[in-house]
Amino acid sequence: MVGVRYKRWEAFTLLNSFDTRSYILSYHPQFDWTPWAKVGIRLGGITGYTKEQNSVQLGGITPVVAPTLTLHYKHLGFETALFTDVLVFSLKVMI
Repeated sequence: MVGVRYKRWEAFTLLNSFDTRSYILSYHPQFDWTPWAKVGIRLGGITGYTKEQNSVQLGGITPVVAPTLTLHYKHLGFETALFTDVLVFSLKVMI
């Protein structure tokens, strides 16, 4: 997963479970839970799935509603997110 975040908006790309390139555009508000952890919700859309792989689509875009948990220390972080039935883990560099 590689992407950028500006304020609460994100755009990123990844190889999905079907080994197809997906692109995601999302709004991702996060809230401090502890000094080193944030909880959030990612709302947006993802491309890269056929109707057979994911029947919930509109114009080839699948809605994303994904709860997130980010653990961080200074500029490094680890995030986990639940995308439908897939748990995604990612490392973050926050500048």
